[in-house]
Amino acid sequence: MKSRFKTKKLLLLGILLFGLSVATWAQKVSLNYTNVELQDVLLSIKKQTGYVLVFSDQILDVHRRVSIKVEGEDLVNVLKELLSDGNVTFEIKNKKIYFILKELVDVESAKSWKITGVVKDVNGEPIIGANILVKGSTIGVISDIDGKFLLNEVPAGSILEISYIGYDNREIKLKDEAPLTVILTENSTLLEELVVIGYGSVRKRDLTGAVSQINADQIQKGPVTNILQSVQGRISGFHVTPSSGQPGASTDVLIHGTQSINGTNAPIYVIDGTISENINNLNPQDIETFTVLKDASAVAIYGSRAANGVVVINTKRGKVDEKPTISFKTEQSFQQEGNLKIDYLNAAQWLEIATEAYKNGGKDVPWGDSDLEKIKGNDNCWPDLMKRTGYLTNNNLSITGGSKNSNYFVSLNYLYNEGIIKEQSYNRLNLRLNSDHKIGDRIKFGHSVNLYASEQTSQRDFDWRDTYAASFRYSPLNAMYDKDGDFATISNTYLQSKTPSPLWMLKNSDRTVRNKGIDGNLYLAVDILEGLKFTARVSGEWKNGYSNDFIGAMDTKYGMEGSNVNKVTKTNAETFHWITDYTLDYQKTFNQIHSVSALLGYSVEKQTFEDLMGSRGNTPSNDIKFLNAGDPSTALNSNSWSEWSFLSQFGRLAYSFKDKYYFSGTLRRDGSSRLVKDKYGIFPSVSAAWRIGEEKFMDAFNWLDELKFRLSWGKVGNVLSINPYGTSVYLSQQNAVFNEKVVAGYTFANAVNTDLKWESTEKKNIGLDLSMFRNSFYVVMDFYIEDTKDLLFNQPIATSVGLSGSPYINAGHIRNTGIDFEIGYRRTIGDWKFDVNFNASHVHNEVIDLEGRDLTTSGIKEGYPIGSFYGYVSNGIIRTQDDLNNHPHYAGKQIGDIWFKDINGYDENGNLTGKPDGKVDTADRALFGKVFPDLNYGLAGSVSYKNLTLQIQLQGVQGIQKNMLSGGYATDMFGGEPNMEASYILDRYDAERNPNGKYPRVAVGDPGQNQQFSDFWLIDASYLSIRNLNLSYSFPKNICNKLGMENLNAYIGVQNLYTFGNEYSEISSTVTVPMPRTCTFGLQFAF
Repeated sequence: MKSRFKTKKLLLLGILLFGLSVATWAQKVSLNYTNVELQDVLLSIKKQTGYVLVFSDQILDVHRRVSIKVEGEDLVNVLKELLSDGNVTFEIKNKKIYFILKELVDVESAKSWKITGVVKDVNGEPIIGANILVKGSTIGVISDIDGKFLLNEVPAGSILEISYIGYDNREIKLKDEAPLTVILTENSTLLEELVVIGYGSVRKRDLTGAVSQINADQIQKGPVTNILQSVQGRISGFHVTPSSGQPGASTDVLIHGTQSINGTNAPIYVIDGTISENINNLNPQDIETFTVLKDASAVAIYGSRAANGVVVINTKRGKVDEKPTISFKTEQSFQQEGNLKIDYLNAAQWLEIATEAYKNGGKDVPWGDSDLEKIKGNDNCWPDLMKRTGYLTNNNLSITGGSKNSNYFVSLNYLYNEGIIKEQSYNRLNLRLNSDHKIGDRIKFGHSVNLYASEQTSQRDFDWRDTYAASFRYSPLNAMYDKDGDFATISNTYLQSKTPSPLWMLKNSDRTVRNKGIDGNLYLAVDILEGLKFTARVSGEWKNGYSNDFIGAMDTKYGMEGSNVNKVTKTNAETFHWITDYTLDYQKTFNQIHSVSALLGYSVEKQTFEDLMGSRGNTPSNDIKFLNAGDPSTALNSNSWSEWSFLSQFGRLAYSFKDKYYFSGTLRRDGSSRLVKDKYGIFPSVSAAWRIGEEKFMDAFNWLDELKFRLSWGKVGNVLSINPYGTSVYLSQQNAVFNEKVVAGYTFANAVNTDLKWESTEKKNIGLDLSMFRNSFYVVMDFYIEDTKDLLFNQPIATSVGLSGSPYINAGHIRNTGIDFEIGYRRTIGDWKFDVNFNASHVHNEVIDLEGRDLTTSGIKEGYPIGSFYGYVSNGIIRTQDDLNNHPHYAGKQIGDIWFKDINGYDENGNLTGKPDGKVDTADRALFGKVFPDLNYGLAGSVSYKNLTLQIQLQGVQGIQKNMLSGGYATDMFGGEPNMEASYILDRYDAERNPNGKYPRVAVGDPGQNQQFSDFWLIDASYLSIRNLNLSYSFPKNICNKLGMENLNAYIGVQNLYTFGNEYSEISSTVTVPMPRTCTFGLQFAF
């Protein structure tokens, strides 16, 4: 029987090799090596043939010394010669060379089973040459050409070890002799990585565009309520800025800088094929891959939606023939303010400087000894009184599995976050349902569905500021409680205007924002012919946003008449967005050297939006917060509705020759309902790549794994910065008199530009991909120029026209020039694993042309970056009488004030001359400053020893400036009414005590115009932050098996551990809540 079996095996192998020799007759190789390692010869074969080598180092000794000299010899004969003296043979299939053992070794056992089975990948394809070994023995076998294997006389109850290069190893405990189906999962670090692109994916080596991709295990460590925060500093050219440390706050993103004046500069997000403009409601634990498309060849397939770049997110899905697996992850976190803190004056310092400010302002000090006696002992740092220790819990449950024809992924996530500011919180619930199904071999269908609901709570003061921002307006001398034990409000005009206490506002005002919705898609894919596939996809999103704002009335016992009316405001907004896509995809390889792929598509997109707002005041008490309880005479109501749509056709054609030369082109035609005449825009792109490392003249560089040059050009468009009805004429009711009678009529109400056309961005990119030393060291570099023309913005018109509004126009030219750089190293040495990645990016933004329009006061001028600072140019502090007398100064300037330079003047017609005119006035204002950083950079590293892993993530910016007078961090002592003051004011100018003070004199009323904005108030805001530090331990398999688990992992981590910089580094003019430091304890397991 054994003889027959061996004969069949030899016959099968002979037929296989004969077939392969026919299929590969054209593969000739030339080699001339003497006493070199086998791996050097194999690498040369790989370069000459383009074939992929597949083997296990347990089978093939690649360090064995060999000598060979052949010229134009058949590949099969060469391989036979190289393997002639060993126990290894080979098989060739689909341009891959598999190295496998020649024979099996069997041992006898008193009680044994006959085990049969098949080894497949997650797509159901058989794996040839997989190693199946009985653990602890020499009984082993290799899967055949159909992935099947047979093991005779296996000891009962044994454990099988299944392994294959590029896949994760598996162990299976045998329970009986039933046939086995073994599914191996790809190990993305070992296989050639697939990278997601628009409407598909390609091998990383086949990319012609600028694309960055990170996987789930890189973005799901630590407490992340917003996925964008976890990728901050990980991707070159992808700049992430949290808008606030408030729980549930949004995050701002720029890809390759600012592209537009009037419109949004945020990228679009494509989640499982569904286009969305934000991902705040996406559960980070559901994400499988996060891909950033940057250059034209990568984004142009999305046309008008892609001017600012595209982020493609694929969520997790089940695998074919995967047993059900239940996974659970829980994180418990505590939050406190980070190390960068504003230092404030205490009561004594505040009183001293406030007294000085009133005197310098020529005003009477509004308090006397009797007043000070009343507030004696008060010393409150109001911003600190608003803070607490925050708490965050994040819990995720998922179930995944699959059969031969179906797979599924289900996840449930609950997140709750109490912020570091009192009364602020955020909670979110997510449910995801993904599945795929097959009917026969040609039809596949499935869906991706995400349901979510969230609630965010905070407070507002009477000026609709966050209460934390309001706390900066409060003096430390103000009392916390009144004589009745209630939170005090302010009636002491000698301290401040009548302002409610921030602690009072915490209890008597609230803002609640609730969002709920569902997004996802349904798809049907049909394999029409070999290589030709048709896909229909319907994507949609419905979301509802509700907000409730309440501001309580202050007690009249404090003399707050006029401020004792409460107010409730409720809004409700509903959005429905849907897209249908139809694509025809063709892929074919001819003669193993010509690869062609083509894509044709048709898309329809539509969105409707409606909101309602109602407001009333003077409800019976602060505990009653309903509209119908308010005074009808105070009622305010509004309602709006809008609709817009796109109609698109698109295509892509790609060709490669010998996996060395690549060419690709895309074309998209978009039509928009927002335009009148030029509704359609055409957006092309072309790209090419050359894998120079595969050329024969590079054979000598055996240490080089990849060297590829990339080149791309293309155009994308933008029209979303236009109001959906921005080119439509509105009618307003207008009465007229005819025959001495008043007749109702209508007239045109607004000015519009019906000749408006698409804003377009031309993108040019040159890239380099380099990897060496068995892919342990790699470099990716991209240089780009992006020109945005026909900018869309509003042009004011003269009132004499008789129409309202500022119509949209096309005018101007912006250029972004930049470089993205990434370098990495990864290596395994024994039980140690090292992985480190550094990335950096620089972008220079410049307004090239405004076609004669003056937008200087908006910070926009030719030759400067968009949004530059606009103000006076300073020359330090006026310190002597000579400085004051012998130089022109702004009216009211005195010694100790900021010195403004005379750099410009007006002529008799009111035009700027560009020359000093001997006086300082509004003509001397200019643009200056670094709005955008010179450098964005980040570093991510990990080191593992056996089951213990330490990870660190750094992120920083260099060469950026911010305005000290912006946000809640400004001081009013230099001009306004004294509020809570930052301690830097201690270094103010004082003729007697501090004549060399860094900052100007303090003066209520600002007689010296020191709070007029100038470059004096710009501060370097560069920083380097330790974003994440994480230590994790994966429990050994034997412990997991005893617990009945597949895996068990425990970790501790800190987010925003420490930031090197100053207190202004991580704030913007709109940030009110500081970014918290978060300490997390986590546990994750599966069974």
